[in-house]
Amino acid sequence: MTINALPLRDDHRLLCPNCGDEHTWVNKVDVSSSSGSGLRVIASGEDDASIVKAQPLRATANGRRYEVVLYIGCEMCEQESSLALIQHKGETEVVRSWDDEA
Repeated sequence: MTINALPLRDDHRLLCPNCGDEHTWVNKVDVSSSSGSGLRVIASGEDDASIVKAQPLRATANGRRYEVVLYIGCEMCEQESSLALIQHKGETEVVRSWDDEA
């Protein structure tokens, strides 16, 4: 069974789950463990002025192993959505923030 986990254009470019615009970016990623340790990576700027920072994150994953969350921003509507991959008992669950908004 295949589920389209992300809104994509025909050429596989990510669309904003809120407004459908194609001008999106991922500039924040959280990785956390079930023990409560984690890391947040934030990227900002463009081209030669790009900066990537990592900072400790105190968050507990929802599963028994790890959780990875990608934050998706949109230039058009400025909405931030998230896509989480949650590992639990040998399986990986995909959780989309826009499913909660429906």
